[in-house]
Amino acid sequence: MDREEKRRSFKRIYIQGIVQGIGFRPFVYRLAKSLNIYGWVKNTGGSLEICCQGEDFSVLSFIEGLYKNDVKFSYIEDLKVEDIKEFKSFDFKIIDSDEGSNNAKIIPPDLAICKNCILEIEDENNRRFNHFFNTCVSCGPRFTVIERLPYDRVNTSMEDFKLCHKCEDEYTSQDNRRFHAETISCRECGPYLIYETMDEKFIKDHGFNKTISHLKQGNIIAIKGIGGFHFACMPQNKMAVKALREIKGRDKKPFALMFKDVEEVKKLCDVSSLEEKLLTSNAHPIVILKMKKSTFEEEVLFGDLNCGCFLPYTPLHHLIMNIEGLNMLIMTSSNLSGSPIIKDDDKMLSFFKNHKESLLKGVLYNQRRILRSVDDSVVQIVKNNIQVIRRSRGYVPNQFKIKNEMNKSFLTLGGDLKACFSLVQRERVVLSQYLGDLEDEASYINYINSIEDFKRLFSINPEFVVCDMHPGYFSSKYARELGIYVLGLQHHHAHIASVMAEHEIYEPCLGVSFDGTGFGLDETIWGGEFLLCDGANFKRIGHLKSTKILGKDSSAIDSKKTAICFLNECKVDLKEDFDDRINIIKASLNNNFNTIKSSSMGRLFDAVSSLLDISHENGYEGECAILLQREAEKALNERIKPYKLSFDYTLQDEMLIADYSHLIKELYMNSKYKKSMALGFHIAVANMVKEMCLKFREKFNINKIAMSGGVFQNKLLTKICIEILEENNFKVYINNNVPTNDGGIALGQAYIGGIYRCV
Repeated sequence: MDREEKRRSFKRIYIQGIVQGIGFRPFVYRLAKSLNIYGWVKNTGGSLEICCQGEDFSVLSFIEGLYKNDVKFSYIEDLKVEDIKEFKSFDFKIIDSDEGSNNAKIIPPDLAICKNCILEIEDENNRRFNHFFNTCVSCGPRFTVIERLPYDRVNTSMEDFKLCHKCEDEYTSQDNRRFHAETISCRECGPYLIYETMDEKFIKDHGFNKTISHLKQGNIIAIKGIGGFHFACMPQNKMAVKALREIKGRDKKPFALMFKDVEEVKKLCDVSSLEEKLLTSNAHPIVILKMKKSTFEEEVLFGDLNCGCFLPYTPLHHLIMNIEGLNMLIMTSSNLSGSPIIKDDDKMLSFFKNHKESLLKGVLYNQRRILRSVDDSVVQIVKNNIQVIRRSRGYVPNQFKIKNEMNKSFLTLGGDLKACFSLVQRERVVLSQYLGDLEDEASYINYINSIEDFKRLFSINPEFVVCDMHPGYFSSKYARELGIYVLGLQHHHAHIASVMAEHEIYEPCLGVSFDGTGFGLDETIWGGEFLLCDGANFKRIGHLKSTKILGKDSSAIDSKKTAICFLNECKVDLKEDFDDRINIIKASLNNNFNTIKSSSMGRLFDAVSSLLDISHENGYEGECAILLQREAEKALNERIKPYKLSFDYTLQDEMLIADYSHLIKELYMNSKYKKSMALGFHIAVANMVKEMCLKFREKFNINKIAMSGGVFQNKLLTKICIEILEENNFKVYINNNVPTNDGGIALGQAYIGGIYRCV
């Protein structure tokens, strides 16, 4: 029996998942020491490799402990154990990493500052008091500072800063929470602040104090964060807010606000328990919240009933927000609208010097290089569903799993708006951050460079490429330049596939895809689509009645022109005072001059917004629809009854058509009931979805519905749709972890590409 107890095991263990950059090796080290296990652990590629020896029972306990680890943010996707030959070791060590090119590479996202690090920077007796770059194994930049894998300090932009003796002792001490914390630093050896104005330069605490002074005086300051610079100013200062809009070229789109803490947010907004959980999560995203009251200038939100709120996620943010009077700041990406966020010091300083006459007073930066530009992520809650609007900092590069039946590596390019690409290897999909709109030259260049960066970082060499079938997309043109097989997919099919990928749906599913525009199989513009999706195949089974639209791409801006197109389609006798362009527009439509057929739900929302005299132009993407939603929400808040509106249904060549003609006529004739009509329209669209899906369920015997597309960013519409469909016993799925807008279609393309059998 004694001999049995002393039998020794020799094992090699491979762990894949989120196990680098979060303190997993120190955990393995301490666990091994506690069980008298000898051997070593190392980073290998994006995974961990462990060689261990010990008594049988201890090794079994060691493996069990690995599974049951309590390392914050860790995720074990796969753990393999194999027997190895006996080896001699009388200790357990963390040894040098290697490339591990055969292993999947998984990188953690940037992590918001943890509570322990906050306590240190607020403690006058701590040597990291007021340290603007305080991090540990549980927090700090990751994705934005990693040059290459494995994740070691020498492979990050922190290699520029040599550790002092005290930090070196912490880094090598097994009992310290900074044991092998790769981004460790202190006020002696880490980056320091530099504040530059037109006339002077201030460093360290002097730079911080000058920044605070200028913020309080009503100026705008460019502040360097984890993934790029923010423009910051006080939301109570009208001149600063107006100047900020001029600097960014952002007319009316609401700004996001950073608050000192959750309690400050709750003073102005309703915050549910799930919304609070999101605000305080390690991602610290911007969370869209319902306003209770406002204490800042009208120009911050321009009457929006919701506010994008987020909490400090870096030590610098915390220290700024702790200053009396600065418990709430506008913090918006430092870019011109549509262009990439500025991440490099020289580019920010150049931008600053080109705005001498503005209220942009100075630039607060540091020497830590940002390797990848990353915007703040944006999320909202819809009927207890987390819905990501913009997926970036804190979420990227977390990976997804799909079926990859051919086991090929490939690239998916997403679309041109809200650009995002993915790389697929085996069953893993690594999705990029939000990269802007590709019609902007700087965004397109950043998009191409980011693809090359991901290919190198994750060691993925794509064998084919998947893109949108739209022949005019910049992303589709780029696909054809790569010299590998190109698979072009229909836009709305990819939208629905993104939901199916998230929820691992591989059986037939009904898809409802509503957005502004997508190139259809019949070479018209789609956007109000009902699809039958089955694996890599789909069939269009219904859609919103098609409308002859004038101006093609320009129709997405001029909603009054779009409204006239809808009225003309419905054969409404227009009043002469509706618009002085009526005769010209009707003549162009009747003669098919610069027109295209469109079934777009996005354009219908624009038309309704204009008919109700809510908004006649999209100053920013989706503005008319957003303002229409606002009027509907006002009706709910004021308990105004919804105006009863409805669609009609016709069957044309086995295609079910939702006809808006009667609805448009009602809106035109009764537009004075603005709020009631706005709410009634939302309910009518949701009822139309229900009626169409009921007919499809009867025909195809399918009960699962996936809803996707930019229109479903509309929180009110999505909520009503889910409620009505669930009342009729449908199982409803929406995007949760990727955007429902075009920022999610790269995942849908990956889903289809993985099971497409003709590549």
